[in-house]
Amino acid sequence: MPELSFTITETLGGFVFGWWQHDRYNIERLNVDAADNILGIGEREDNLYEVGGGLTWEFANSWSLNPEILYIYDDTNLLANEYSSTEIWMTIRKDF
Repeated sequence: MPELSFTITETLGGFVFGWWQHDRYNIERLNVDAADNILGIGEREDNLYEVGGGLTWEFANSWSLNPEILYIYDDTNLLANEYSSTEIWMTIRKDF
């Protein structure tokens, strides 16, 4: 997974990343009828994508705030398995 981390100031940094995975399922399946083969269900292919980024801001001595965002998209030729989501979260951290 390629990731790029960077420093903006002494107390502010960030990162971005991207990830892709391709899967092909050409295994023999039981109970597959002719309609499944016409629809291409017997030959499943998936493309999985993730893109995200975040910041790290040290707002006080040994305290940091970390907002992050993640986008996930699972593309497949089986409609029931297509999926996408966006996640956003924030972490407050204290170093000891």
